[in-house]
Amino acid sequence: MKKLIKSQPNSDMIILEPVMGFYKRQLNKLFSLKEIGARGKTRIRGARHLSFGMTCSPNHMKSIINLAEEIAFVTHSKNVTVSRQGGLLVIQFQLWENLWQTYTGQDVNGFGIGLAEGRNPVDFIITDTAPQTIFAGGSGSGKTEALKAAIVAQCRTHEPDELKIVIIDPHSELEDFDRLAHLALPIARDEKSINAALAYANQELTHRTQNKIKDAPRLLIVVDETEEIFKTNKKGEFLDQDRKLVIENLINGRKYKTNVIVTGLEPKLTTIPFLSKLGNRYVGLVTDDKKSYSASGVANLQAHKLTGTGDMYHIDKKANSSTRFQAVMITPSDYEQLPRAEISMPTIENTSACELPIADDEPKAGRPKLRTEGGLVVQYLLNNNNYSNTTGPQELGISLKHHKMHRRVTTEAFEALEQMGIKMRFEKVGDKNG
Repeated sequence: MKKLIKSQPNSDMIILEPVMGFYKRQLNKLFSLKEIGARGKTRIRGARHLSFGMTCSPNHMKSIINLAEEIAFVTHSKNVTVSRQGGLLVIQFQLWENLWQTYTGQDVNGFGIGLAEGRNPVDFIITDTAPQTIFAGGSGSGKTEALKAAIVAQCRTHEPDELKIVIIDPHSELEDFDRLAHLALPIARDEKSINAALAYANQELTHRTQNKIKDAPRLLIVVDETEEIFKTNKKGEFLDQDRKLVIENLINGRKYKTNVIVTGLEPKLTTIPFLSKLGNRYVGLVTDDKKSYSASGVANLQAHKLTGTGDMYHIDKKANSSTRFQAVMITPSDYEQLPRAEISMPTIENTSACELPIADDEPKAGRPKLRTEGGLVVQYLLNNNNYSNTTGPQELGISLKHHKMHRRVTTEAFEALEQMGIKMRFEKVGDKNG
């Protein structure tokens, strides 16, 4: 591998010079052993990782991607990911903990909620056309801190008369926003107040819809621990039909200045049936590759190799992009700068929910057609196409229609191999018959 071009010539990179030299030497040895040719093009650091971008022969691309674990071993890195990003093959090394960086609210401005590679800001902006949002990840992933940063960003860029916020907080994780001047009503935490908060949001949207009001203050609904608030059965059907109608109305109400942010522990279509409509996704550490895919909708994102506590991917489904970044930690001084007021309970006249005449505001024309994905086909092949109509959607976090499409393609692949005289069956390492 030829000498890497310095693409981030600052003090951060100078500190990492010995580390980068070590990584480069180990890669050279491994690639030489494997007879792989590659040329270094870029190197840039994130808060907790270092990225090497390189070009290589198309014949060597898959070989390098499959070397992730060996690269991690020879470089003494806890986790390494290898992926194709545009015209480059990018290797991300998890840095040793003593080299990690932490950011606070003082490190960003305006809409910023974190910093990506090269300290490039990651903004959280809500508009009439921006996709609705989910922050996803397991315990310790930092999704709640990222959510707090998003709320602070909106309060920092909107006056209280421009933005009204409804917060549903069943675990009291968002107490720092009590008495926030932007609140439309006190933060909801028990069943009674949660029902009232949803009723208020639905009443407000109903008023805007019936009167064609599109210039009212923006209404932001924040729901923490979504799986607990909108409970479903094993088939992914809502148990509370009123709440189902409310959340569907709110998600489709962007043209009436209604935006939704939810959080999810292990989001998939059976636990969050409206997941497919949440195109703006922030995904933190999850337990395995399947949960990474169901949460992000991106095959081989490998969110299970993140470090947790704010190390996240931002997936913009509309722009078809994913960016790794470190969410900022909101400090007491950040909260002190937020305007405060006594928040009273508004009058709620209509507590029943009904389907509003709001068309799904995702554009119908030009919407990408459902198609097979390479990562999913591999999952079906490795499972010998044994996913049923129940286990497939549940375990992979996809729709039944998407499952049937991949199962059909995998069946055709096995049949084609048999016609060629090849009988193939995958077995896990360690199986008795393996």
